[in-house]
Amino acid sequence: MNRRTFLWAAGGELVALIGVGAGAWSQVPVIPKCPDPGPEAALG
Repeated sequence: MNRRTFLWAAGGELVALIGVGAGAWSQVPVIPKCPDPGPEAALG
């Protein structure tokens, strides 16, 4: 395997991994943010 073939293969694997990672990341549910506690919550 020469250097050019290796770089093509490594680039292809990198693109495939980024695609799989983006697909998996898009399936993660959105976590709602908690509201900031007010004085009532702090005293309660």
